Amino acid sequence: MTLRYRPWPCSLIILAVLTSPAVAQQARFPATPEDAAWAKAMERMDQCAATGLNAIDPVLKQHFDPVFADARGAAKPFAEDLLGWRGKAMYLDCLTQPAFRQVDRKLYEWFGLGNAGHWLPPEVDALLPDPFHDHIRCRLEVKVIDINRLRKAVDGAMAEYAAKLQAEENRLIVALRADLPDEALAGKLALPVLPAFATACPSMDQAVEAIASSARTDVGVLIAREAASWFLGNKAGELLNRRDDHFIKKTAINLMAGKTVDDTLKGAIDISGYDPEARIVGHVHTALDQLRLLTLEGDAEERQLYRGLYTFSLDYPDAEVREACSKALKALEQHGNPGLRVLMEAMYNRREVALHFALYRQIYGPKADTTRLYGIDPAKSTPRGDILKFAKAVLDDYQED
Repeated sequence: MTLRYRPWPCSLIILAVLTSPAVAQQARFPATPEDAAWAKAMERMDQCAATGLNAIDPVLKQHFDPVFADARGAAKPFAEDLLGWRGKAMYLDCLTQPAFRQVDRKLYEWFGLGNAGHWLPPEVDALLPDPFHDHIRCRLEVKVIDINRLRKAVDGAMAEYAAKLQAEENRLIVALRADLPDEALAGKLALPVLPAFATACPSMDQAVEAIASSARTDVGVLIAREAASWFLGNKAGELLNRRDDHFIKKTAINLMAGKTVDDTLKGAIDISGYDPEARIVGHVHTALDQLRLLTLEGDAEERQLYRGLYTFSLDYPDAEVREACSKALKALEQHGNPGLRVLMEAMYNRREVALHFALYRQIYGPKADTTRLYGIDPAKSTPRGDILKFAKAVLDDYQED
């Protein structure tokens, strides 16, 4: 996807990071009992800050290692299936269908035979579904990786990570109640309810394309070998047969001769190092690695966009900027692929910011001015108007999908 404001993300992110709470949160305020309680609360927050982010990798491994381990184990049966009679038939169908449609077209044009509905202009014919491509997609989802299982892994990982963060926050609040005087945490500390993430599951299109491009060659070589063995086998059989041989005997001789030629050709292919099954298995493994990378790490450009946007959506003091960036984030979550890891990081950061504000109001009072909690200084950041234009550009681009 081409964005109209492509040069901006890096500068946005750099400025956002330089002015984020990690750098700016240790502001110096006048010493008061509330300030002392706040400093103690921030000390506790710092101690548990790494815990939330460190939980991401174990959760991802727990939910995705079994999915992709099973998928890699299914690559060999998939290759065998693809090189079987069904895969060869789909491959031949893919080659012959356009030709048959064009022959039908000529018969209709020249002699009025056939049915005009059976043919299409060549430029339209090229856009028709590819039977071999569709067969690969179908067999991938049946034999190798179930996209619904992948979606469940995505949802399960997000749900478990949210539960871990909630448990960590509960432990933090218990520790704060032990550290701080009762008046600092009077009443129940309630966190705001955060919106759910719209986690889009990566498409298998790239995996299918990568496997299909290789499989066309591999299946084609196999079919060519078998066609040669059939032709040469029949010729060898003719020399072995006599005119008065029974049909079944002739067929058996031809089959044996064909098998001999087939074995010879297969031996030649093996000697040359060409192994269609191993090649397909290798391409499936590569495609699965790419699919896992897309699922967990996302698209590099969209990941960069997302990090910049959510930093501004959390830490910029202007409410209009935060709202515009939040809307762009929602569109990016629904129609893009920033990656599951970044979504988890965003979940952690959103909850951390929410906890900061909740603690601050609990200690300083519900009407306390929270302006100083925002980590970005507008005077040192990207101009407000540029951020709004950038957020709108992202929103428009991803709403078009």
